[in-house]
Amino acid sequence: MNKYDKCVQYILNNQNHFYRIAYCYVKNEHDAQDVVQNTIIKALENINSLRSIGAIRTWFYRILVNESVNFINRNMKEIPYEQQSIFDTEYTTGFYQPDDELMQLVLSLPNDMRTIIILHVYEQLTLKECAAIARIPQSTAKTRYYAALRQLRTGMEDCNERK
Repeated sequence: MNKYDKCVQYILNNQNHFYRIAYCYVKNEHDAQDVVQNTIIKALENINSLRSIGAIRTWFYRILVNESVNFINRNMKEIPYEQQSIFDTEYTTGFYQPDDELMQLVLSLPNDMRTIIILHVYEQLTLKECAAIARIPQSTAKTRYYAALRQLRTGMEDCNERK
């Protein structure tokens, strides 16, 4: 099987993961689908730039994160969390819960912290892989991870105090 076929197989096996990550950035079902579609097109068009098929995971996630951030920068629109209707789709089963305070806090994190949390906690990538995807040193990824955890802890404490 050549690189192109392996890439297609990887995409088919992981499309739900890709959608969820894109959704965490753009916060809209249709926009997330567009981002994933653009990511797939870019990946398949540039498959020859992939040096080793063993690196496809970090290579593809890097393209996905870059596409998501580029989409946000191009469109600069915010959709309030409460107006999202994504929670009834098949892609979100077991991942998003509309009343999940923690997920709301994760989605409110700055992009650099959100990337590390989503990739490391929800997608179960190593911090080394997260760093490679974000194109930052591993120590920076760790710093962002722990800073995000502190922010999330503070946010959860605030939520609990309001109850």
